[in-house]
This record gives sequence, structure tokens and C-alpha cells, in this order.
Amino acid sequence: MCINVSGEHANLLECRRKTELVAVLMKHGNVGVSFTDNIAVTLKVGSKPTTVQFMRDPTGGEDGQLKGTKVKVAAGMDKNSST
Repeated sequence: MCINVSGEHANLLECRRKTELVAVLMKHGNVGVSFTDNIAVTLKVGSKPTTVQFMRDPTGGEDGQLKGTKVKVAAGMDKNSST
């Protein structure tokens, strides 16, 4: 998950409860949400934007795995699940 605040650094976060976190942020603030596989982020002050790529890969495990500029993410729960 990437949180980008205008005029600040981007923050790459590891979060098991992504849906719940996004819901709370949207409920309590004026937050724009977008879902994409590629995000241009500035990781260091004064550096050029770097593209971070998120890819579905079961080897990423439950929390995901960052390697370089690629984040491997295992598939989540089925959209029809009740839990």
C-alpha cells in the first residue's frame, strides 16, 4: 500500500487490513483513493520519481514482499467470502 501526501514523501506500508484502513481514512478525512499496479513515488528528498510495481504472486505471502521496485502480493480473499 502506498500513501502519498501532496508535498511530502510517499510512504510504502505493509498492512494486512488494507480495506479497513482505507475505509477509516475515507470516513475521517478528505482522502482520494486510487487503485493501480504502478505508482510513481519520490522515495528520497530531491530524487526523481521512481515507479513501484505491484504484482500478484503467491510467493509474496500474506504481507507482500518488496524487492527493489517490485512488490509481490499474494491474492486476497474471494470477493464473495463472508469473513
